[in-house]
Amino acid sequence: IGPSTQTAWFELTQQSNHTLFGEGNQMSFLGRLQSFWDLSPSTYLQFGASGVYGQDGGEGLESGLTQVDASLRWSPANRSLYQGFQLKGEWYWVEKEVSGIESHGSGGYLQANYRANRRWIFGLRGDYLDSHRAGEPDRYQLVPNMTWWQSEWVFIRLQYNYLKPDGASGNSTVLLQIVWAIGPHKHETY
Repeated sequence: IGPSTQTAWFELTQQSNHTLFGEGNQMSFLGRLQSFWDLSPSTYLQFGASGVYGQDGGEGLESGLTQVDASLRWSPANRSLYQGFQLKGEWYWVEKEVSGIESHGSGGYLQANYRANRRWIFGLRGDYLDSHRAGEPDRYQLVPNMTWWQSEWVFIRLQYNYLKPDGASGNSTVLLQIVWAIGPHKHETY
């Protein structure tokens, strides 16, 4: 394994997430550990883990969220505009207790992107959600997509989403996304 960097940070912050902390505005604790490695001149690997914990004594609420992530990126030296591959994923666990009633849930995704040449990128993502709310079904989603870069300022993406709740029929959606950038760029001064 080549050169690496490890990072850790911790925060004490005011709660503002209604789903996780309810109406509380108490303090919550947040932390992240991250490691990045150069495996070769063209391959990079990153691992990370995060967590947040908070309480609201007025509502009898105690919540925690834990997350892990990994990313592997390959771009051949001197050809990163023309070829590349990225594999990344994240997984979350949530635990919530309100007035002595506990609920648990988890979910995550795994995504792969392949740059076939300077203009075309093909991707596939799979999602899973185990809802922490009682009675809600687990959800699965499959998302293939392809992106065409017209230039460094314009790209068009075609994406298909297939979402299937456990025990129900699936739902299909086709999305067309067009993104363009206009105006001054960093290297230009006006």
